[in-house]
Amino acid sequence: MFALGINRDLAIQSFFSFLIVVVFAAIFHFGFFNRAENLFLDLFFRWSPVKAVDHVISVEIREDALISIKERPIPDKYFAKMIQILKEWGARAVVFDFVLEGQTGEGKYIELQKAISDNKSVYLPLLVGKSGGREVLIRSPLELESRAQGVGHIHVNPDNDGIVRHFQPFIEAGGRLLPHLGLKLVYDTLGRKIESPADLWTRPNSDGSLIIPWAGKWAKAFKHYSFMDVLNSYERLSKKERPFVQPKDFKDKICLVGYSGVGGHGNYATPIEKSVPAMGVIAGVINGALLNDFVQPEQDSVKLLYLIFIGFLSIIFFTPFR
Repeated sequence: MFALGINRDLAIQSFFSFLIVVVFAAIFHFGFFNRAENLFLDLFFRWSPVKAVDHVISVEIREDALISIKERPIPDKYFAKMIQILKEWGARAVVFDFVLEGQTGEGKYIELQKAISDNKSVYLPLLVGKSGGREVLIRSPLELESRAQGVGHIHVNPDNDGIVRHFQPFIEAGGRLLPHLGLKLVYDTLGRKIESPADLWTRPNSDGSLIIPWAGKWAKAFKHYSFMDVLNSYERLSKKERPFVQPKDFKDKICLVGYSGVGGHGNYATPIEKSVPAMGVIAGVINGALLNDFVQPEQDSVKLLYLIFIGFLSIIFFTPFR
């Protein structure tokens, strides 16, 4: 009877220990730990942001540009001029974070076509929108895309709490995979192809995403220049006047051209700060790819095995002390 009682107690204890393991495994599987995991991930980037490479800079369309340039949308000639200037100043690449609409009518896109063709290092984005309840791609005219060095998506999908932590290396559209614009640029720079997830040199998460390795606050991590200051400096230099910015600051730089919180272009929250322009997300992707410093969490299946293993260890070690 005594032995039977011990075996019965052991069986009951083992059953409840196993039940606890199953419950925690189910909680993990259905994502109840995601909130805590995101919290620790945010703290990680706040306390130890990654290094920011010094050859990624932004050329920002700010309020001063919208005041100086009255036409809407901003005419092609300004973007064509910017592409030309950055080429003459030795920029490594010009990356737009918005779709170039182009001018309509006779001779449309002519200036932009020529500028993009002459530069040979312009990258244009694809945006994901919705029409009739389905996702559609919003893109620059084919006359411009066909002359660009590369095209890629810049789709941003914040987590449920509104914070951008991940990005998709690829999205599927029109029966083919499109890489993220930042990855396309970096892989081109390094002479590597990027046509499918198999080409990635870092392992994605179980949902196919990668964690953006944030490099501190946007204003401090990267250097920023005004779109109008660049245009006006080029003109002042042609007149032998002192420029607002120096051409040498743009040599061998990857120049992100985009809106900085104006013109209806939205900002995003990150683990480090509440508001970052869209090109800040692109900069984070480019920076992480150049450093090959993407955070790689264990796959969900491995985490689940760890949890089950720890649960069974608890059963083995604590049962004799009952």
